[in-house]
Amino acid sequence: MVHDTTRQIGGIVLCGGRSRRMGFDKAELPFGCETMFSRIVRILQTVASPMVAVASDGQQFSQIDENVAIVYDEFPDRGPLGGMMTGMIHLKEKTEAAFIISCDVPLVTEQFLKFMYEQSKGCEIAVPKEGKRLHPLSGVYRTSLLSRIRLLIEEDRLRPQFLIAQSQTKFVEIEEIRKIDPNLDSLRNINTPEEYLTALDSAGIARPDDLSFFEAPR
Repeated sequence: MVHDTTRQIGGIVLCGGRSRRMGFDKAELPFGCETMFSRIVRILQTVASPMVAVASDGQQFSQIDENVAIVYDEFPDRGPLGGMMTGMIHLKEKTEAAFIISCDVPLVTEQFLKFMYEQSKGCEIAVPKEGKRLHPLSGVYRTSLLSRIRLLIEEDRLRPQFLIAQSQTKFVEIEEIRKIDPNLDSLRNINTPEEYLTALDSAGIARPDDLSFFEAPR
């Protein structure tokens, strides 16, 4: 059930990456009895509703929650901004803001999501900041940014940093996040087979007996 404090926030899960380094669709990686995608959806649903998942053309999901709308990227090859725009088009009439999260952070926590929501109040964007590095796909964005995103795409300025620089943005310092997520697991992207297996270990989930879906790391 969505908590009362976050009823005005939806969720957008970006699933359309090409998973080149993984060699397998990351969204479909098994994570215990779930897929990586369904695990992230389950956690995000504790604080966000409604929710959409933005998929690439032809992408299929073996586990789909009936409360999550699957939409296909209307701006392919436009990077994360294209996926963000597609998701916001479907949420703009339903919610004032949305978590934007990629489908490869299976260790994200409910506490992190609640914290980021609180940090987003009074601004257009809230994103984690680690030194000079930003984590734009672990942030909160106002759906009113839709026209700004559209203009950036038309100008072929496709990095989320362009949107962040043009908006009223709250940079959430990493040391603040460590207070509720000491190991920064919520920001840990899974891009390679080695990182996937390490994430399973961190979550206390047994590694699959059969790793034939990709070449198991030595």
